[in-house]
Amino acid sequence: MSRFRKIDTRMWGDSKFRGLSSPTPSGKYLWVFLLTGPHTNNIPGLFRAGEMGLAEELGWDIKGFRKAFMELSAKGIAKADFIARVLWIPNNIKYNPPENPNVVKSWRAAWDEIPECGLKGEAYERLKAFTEGLGEGFAKAFTEVCAKGMVNQEQEQEQEQEQEERISSNAVAFDDAVKSVFDYYLERTTRNSKTYELTPSRKKKAASRLSECLRKTGDLGKAKALMELAVDGLVMSDFHMGRAPKTNGTKYCDWENHVFKSYEQMEGWWNRVPVSAVKPNGHDAYEVLK
Repeated sequence: MSRFRKIDTRMWGDSKFRGLSSPTPSGKYLWVFLLTGPHTNNIPGLFRAGEMGLAEELGWDIKGFRKAFMELSAKGIAKADFIARVLWIPNNIKYNPPENPNVVKSWRAAWDEIPECGLKGEAYERLKAFTEGLGEGFAKAFTEVCAKGMVNQEQEQEQEQEQEERISSNAVAFDDAVKSVFDYYLERTTRNSKTYELTPSRKKKAASRLSECLRKTGDLGKAKALMELAVDGLVMSDFHMGRAPKTNGTKYCDWENHVFKSYEQMEGWWNRVPVSAVKPNGHDAYEVLK
Protein backbone atom coordinates (compact mmCIF):
# COMPACT_ATOMS: atom_id res chain seq x y z
CA MET A 1 0.00 0.00 0.00
CA SER A 2 1.33 3.42 -0.91
CA ARG A 3 2.50 5.64 1.94
CA PHE A 4 1.68 8.78 -0.01
CA ARG A 5 -1.62 10.51 -0.72
CA LYS A 6 -2.45 13.32 -3.11
CA ILE A 7 -3.95 16.51 -1.68
CA ASP A 8 -5.37 19.17 -3.96
CA THR A 9 -4.13 22.56 -2.72
CA ARG A 10 -7.50 24.02 -3.74
CA MET A 11 -8.91 22.23 -0.69
CA TRP A 12 -7.95 25.26 1.42
CA GLY A 13 -10.22 27.48 -0.68
CA ASP A 14 -13.17 25.08 -0.82
CA SER A 15 -16.25 26.59 0.85
CA LYS A 16 -17.16 23.33 2.62
CA PHE A 17 -13.64 22.92 3.99
CA ARG A 18 -13.50 26.54 5.12
CA GLY A 19 -16.83 26.05 6.86
CA LEU A 20 -15.40 23.36 9.14
CA SER A 21 -14.27 24.23 12.66
CA SER A 22 -10.72 25.60 12.76
CA PRO A 23 -8.01 24.62 15.24
CA THR A 24 -6.15 27.03 17.46
CA PRO A 25 -2.54 27.77 16.54
CA SER A 26 -0.43 24.63 16.72
CA GLY A 27 2.79 23.30 15.25
CA LYS A 28 1.14 20.20 13.78
CA TYR A 29 -1.58 22.08 11.89
CA LEU A 30 0.90 24.68 10.65
CA TRP A 31 3.14 21.87 9.38
CA VAL A 32 0.31 20.35 7.32
CA PHE A 33 -0.60 23.79 5.98
CA LEU A 34 2.97 24.62 4.97
CA LEU A 35 3.24 21.32 3.09
CA THR A 36 -0.08 21.54 1.26
CA GLY A 37 -1.29 25.14 1.28
CA PRO A 38 -2.03 27.38 -1.72
CA HIS A 39 1.30 29.19 -1.30
CA THR A 40 3.23 26.08 -2.44
CA ASN A 41 4.62 25.74 -5.95
CA ASN A 42 6.28 23.01 -7.97
CA ILE A 43 9.66 23.35 -6.21
CA PRO A 44 9.52 20.91 -3.28
CA GLY A 45 9.69 22.80 0.00
CA LEU A 46 10.71 26.25 -1.26
CA PHE A 47 8.20 29.04 -1.60
CA ARG A 48 7.57 32.72 -1.18
CA ALA A 49 5.26 33.75 1.66
CA GLY A 50 5.18 36.26 4.48
CA GLU A 51 4.22 35.53 8.07
CA MET A 52 1.34 38.02 8.08
CA GLY A 53 -0.17 36.49 4.95
CA LEU A 54 0.17 32.94 6.25
CA ALA A 55 -1.33 33.88 9.61
CA GLU A 56 -4.26 35.58 7.88
CA GLU A 57 -4.80 32.55 5.63
CA LEU A 58 -5.02 30.36 8.74
CA GLY A 59 -7.20 32.78 10.66
CA TRP A 60 -4.60 33.08 13.44
CA ASP A 61 -3.22 36.16 15.11
CA ILE A 62 0.44 36.85 14.45
CA LYS A 63 1.51 35.91 17.98
CA GLY A 64 -0.11 32.49 17.66
CA PHE A 65 1.46 31.96 14.25
CA ARG A 66 4.93 32.83 15.50
CA LYS A 67 4.60 30.50 18.46
CA ALA A 68 3.54 27.64 16.19
CA PHE A 69 6.30 28.35 13.68
CA MET A 70 8.88 28.42 16.45
CA GLU A 71 8.02 24.77 17.16
CA LEU A 72 8.95 23.87 13.59
CA SER A 73 12.00 26.10 13.50
CA ALA A 74 13.34 24.75 16.80
CA LYS A 75 13.29 21.23 15.34
CA GLY A 76 14.92 22.38 12.11
CA ILE A 77 12.11 21.03 9.92
CA ALA A 78 11.16 24.46 8.57
CA LYS A 79 13.20 27.61 8.09
CA ALA A 80 12.19 31.13 7.20
CA ASP A 81 13.57 34.52 6.28
CA PHE A 82 10.45 36.56 6.94
CA ILE A 83 12.18 39.77 5.88
CA ALA A 84 12.73 38.33 2.39
CA ARG A 85 9.46 36.34 2.70
CA VAL A 86 11.11 33.00 1.92
CA LEU A 87 10.27 29.67 3.56
CA TRP A 88 12.24 26.45 3.17
CA ILE A 89 11.37 22.90 4.21
CA PRO A 90 14.71 21.09 3.75
CA ASN A 91 13.50 17.47 3.65
CA ASN A 92 10.51 18.01 1.37
CA ILE A 93 12.58 17.10 -1.69
CA LYS A 94 13.19 13.61 -0.22
CA TYR A 95 9.46 12.85 -0.26
CA ASN A 96 8.62 14.72 -3.47
CA PRO A 97 11.53 14.02 -5.84
CA PRO A 98 11.16 15.10 -9.48
CA GLU A 99 10.03 12.23 -11.69
CA ASN A 100 12.17 13.28 -14.64
CA PRO A 101 14.44 16.15 -15.81
CA ASN A 102 11.50 17.93 -17.43
CA VAL A 103 9.92 18.34 -14.01
CA VAL A 104 13.10 20.06 -12.85
CA LYS A 105 12.97 22.33 -15.88
CA SER A 106 9.44 23.34 -14.87
CA TRP A 107 10.87 24.91 -11.70
CA ARG A 108 12.24 27.88 -13.66
CA ALA A 109 9.37 30.36 -13.17
CA ALA A 110 8.90 29.55 -9.48
CA TRP A 111 12.64 29.75 -8.85
CA ASP A 112 12.90 33.21 -10.40
CA GLU A 113 10.10 34.45 -8.14
CA ILE A 114 11.89 33.44 -4.93
CA PRO A 115 13.64 36.54 -3.49
CA GLU A 116 17.42 36.38 -3.26
CA CYS A 117 18.59 35.72 0.31
CA GLY A 118 20.82 33.41 2.29
CA LEU A 119 18.01 30.91 2.73
CA LYS A 120 17.53 30.66 -1.04
CA GLY A 121 21.24 29.97 -1.31
CA GLU A 122 20.91 27.18 1.25
CA ALA A 123 18.00 25.70 -0.68
CA TYR A 124 20.03 25.93 -3.88
CA GLU A 125 22.85 23.83 -2.44
CA ARG A 126 20.43 21.21 -1.06
CA LEU A 127 18.44 20.91 -4.30
CA LYS A 128 21.62 20.87 -6.38
CA ALA A 129 23.09 17.99 -4.37
CA PHE A 130 19.83 16.05 -4.52
CA THR A 131 19.35 16.40 -8.29
CA GLU A 132 22.98 15.46 -8.89
CA GLY A 133 22.28 12.27 -7.00
CA LEU A 134 19.46 11.44 -9.41
CA GLY A 135 21.69 11.44 -12.47
CA GLU A 136 23.34 13.61 -15.09
CA GLY A 137 20.09 14.59 -16.81
CA PHE A 138 18.55 15.88 -13.59
CA ALA A 139 21.72 17.75 -12.61
CA LYS A 140 21.99 19.40 -16.03
CA ALA A 141 18.34 20.46 -15.93
CA PHE A 142 18.78 21.98 -12.47
CA THR A 143 21.89 23.92 -13.50
CA GLU A 144 20.15 25.28 -16.58
CA VAL A 145 17.05 26.37 -14.67
CA CYS A 146 18.23 27.43 -11.24
CA ALA A 147 21.83 28.58 -11.57
CA LYS A 148 20.80 31.91 -13.06
CA GLY A 149 21.25 34.71 -10.57
CA MET A 150 23.21 32.61 -8.09
CA VAL A 151 26.62 33.86 -9.20
CA ASN A 152 26.00 37.32 -7.78
CA GLN A 153 24.78 35.81 -4.54
CA GLU A 154 27.88 33.63 -4.29
CA GLN A 155 30.04 36.71 -4.83
CA GLU A 156 28.14 38.52 -2.09
CA GLN A 157 28.65 35.57 0.25
CA GLU A 158 32.39 35.58 -0.49
CA GLN A 159 32.55 39.31 0.22
CA GLU A 160 30.64 38.82 3.48
CA GLN A 161 33.01 36.02 4.49
CA GLU A 162 36.03 38.22 3.76
CA GLN A 163 34.47 41.00 5.82
CA GLU A 164 33.78 38.55 8.64
CA GLU A 165 37.40 37.38 8.60
CA ARG A 166 38.63 40.98 8.75
CA ILE A 167 36.40 41.77 11.71
CA SER A 168 37.00 38.46 13.47
CA SER A 169 40.75 39.04 13.17
CA ASN A 170 40.26 41.87 15.63
CA ALA A 171 40.06 39.58 18.64
CA VAL A 172 39.47 42.42 21.08
CA ALA A 173 36.40 43.75 19.24
CA PHE A 174 35.00 40.24 18.79
CA ASP A 175 35.49 39.34 22.46
CA ASP A 176 33.97 42.65 23.52
CA ALA A 177 30.89 41.89 21.40
CA VAL A 178 30.51 38.46 23.02
CA LYS A 179 30.84 39.98 26.49
CA SER A 180 28.32 42.70 25.60
CA VAL A 181 25.73 40.14 24.48
CA PHE A 182 26.27 38.11 27.65
CA ASP A 183 25.77 41.21 29.80
CA TYR A 184 22.60 41.96 27.86
CA TYR A 185 21.41 38.41 28.48
CA LEU A 186 22.07 38.69 32.22
CA GLU A 187 20.15 41.94 32.41
CA ARG A 188 17.14 40.76 30.40
CA THR A 189 16.85 37.39 32.16
CA THR A 190 17.69 38.89 35.60
CA ARG A 191 20.47 36.37 36.07
CA ASN A 192 22.97 37.06 38.84
CA SER A 193 26.38 37.80 37.31
CA LYS A 194 28.09 36.50 40.45
CA THR A 195 26.57 33.04 40.12
CA TYR A 196 26.18 32.82 36.33
CA GLU A 197 29.47 33.48 34.56
CA LEU A 198 30.72 33.62 31.00
CA THR A 199 32.64 30.36 31.20
CA PRO A 200 34.99 29.21 28.40
CA SER A 201 32.29 26.79 27.23
CA ARG A 202 29.65 29.52 27.05
CA LYS A 203 32.09 31.88 25.38
CA LYS A 204 32.86 29.29 22.70
CA LYS A 205 29.14 28.78 22.04
CA ALA A 206 28.62 32.55 21.80
CA ALA A 207 31.55 32.95 19.41
CA SER A 208 30.02 30.38 17.05
CA ARG A 209 26.64 32.14 17.05
CA LEU A 210 28.25 35.58 16.64
CA SER A 211 30.21 34.33 13.62
CA GLU A 212 26.98 33.03 12.06
CA CYS A 213 25.21 36.35 12.69
CA LEU A 214 28.20 38.14 11.20
CA ARG A 215 27.85 36.13 8.01
CA LYS A 216 24.18 37.11 7.87
CA THR A 217 24.63 40.84 8.52
CA GLY A 218 28.19 41.62 7.43
CA ASP A 219 28.51 44.02 10.35
CA LEU A 220 29.75 43.24 13.86
CA GLY A 221 27.39 45.72 15.50
CA LYS A 222 24.36 44.27 13.73
CA ALA A 223 25.57 40.72 14.43
CA LYS A 224 25.66 41.52 18.14
CA ALA A 225 22.23 43.15 17.96
CA LEU A 226 20.88 40.06 16.21
CA MET A 227 22.00 37.86 19.09
CA GLU A 228 20.38 40.30 21.49
CA LEU A 229 17.20 40.02 19.44
CA ALA A 230 17.23 36.27 20.12
CA VAL A 231 17.49 37.03 23.84
CA ASP A 232 14.46 39.31 23.49
CA GLY A 233 12.53 36.47 21.86
CA LEU A 234 13.37 34.19 24.77
CA VAL A 235 12.29 36.80 27.32
CA MET A 236 8.92 37.06 25.56
CA SER A 237 8.22 33.39 26.36
CA ASP A 238 6.16 32.99 29.54
CA PHE A 239 7.14 29.33 29.73
CA HIS A 240 10.89 29.83 29.45
CA MET A 241 10.89 32.76 31.85
CA GLY A 242 8.88 30.87 34.47
CA ARG A 243 5.79 33.05 34.19
CA ALA A 244 3.52 30.24 32.98
CA PRO A 245 1.55 28.56 35.79
CA LYS A 246 2.76 25.06 34.89
CA THR A 247 6.42 26.05 35.39
CA ASN A 248 5.91 26.88 39.08
CA GLY A 249 8.38 29.70 38.66
CA THR A 250 11.14 27.54 37.17
CA LYS A 251 13.03 29.23 34.35
CA TYR A 252 14.27 27.49 31.21
CA CYS A 253 16.56 30.15 29.86
CA ASP A 254 20.10 28.74 30.01
CA TRP A 255 22.53 30.49 27.68
CA GLU A 256 23.90 27.31 26.07
CA ASN A 257 20.76 25.13 26.17
CA HIS A 258 17.81 27.41 25.52
CA VAL A 259 19.08 30.41 23.51
CA PHE A 260 22.28 29.71 21.62
CA LYS A 261 22.49 25.92 21.41
CA SER A 262 22.34 26.09 17.61
CA TYR A 263 21.83 28.60 14.83
CA GLU A 264 18.32 27.24 14.23
CA GLN A 265 17.37 27.73 17.88
CA MET A 266 18.70 31.29 17.86
CA GLU A 267 16.90 31.99 14.58
CA GLY A 268 13.66 30.68 16.05
CA TRP A 269 13.90 33.13 18.94
CA TRP A 270 14.56 36.24 16.89
CA ASN A 271 11.66 35.33 14.58
CA ARG A 272 9.35 35.64 17.60
CA VAL A 273 10.06 39.35 17.90
CA PRO A 274 7.73 41.59 15.83
CA VAL A 275 9.61 43.25 12.99
CA SER A 276 8.36 46.66 14.13
CA ALA A 277 9.51 46.10 17.71
CA VAL A 278 12.06 48.39 19.33
CA LYS A 279 14.32 46.61 21.77
CA PRO A 280 15.10 47.82 25.29
CA ASN A 281 18.55 49.00 24.16
CA GLY A 282 17.03 51.05 21.33
CA HIS A 283 17.75 48.81 18.34
CA ASP A 284 14.97 48.57 15.78
CA ALA A 285 14.24 44.93 14.91
CA TYR A 286 13.72 45.66 11.22
CA GLU A 287 16.99 47.54 11.01
CA VAL A 288 18.84 44.57 12.49
CA LEU A 289 17.24 41.92 10.27
CA LYS A 290 17.02 43.72 6.94
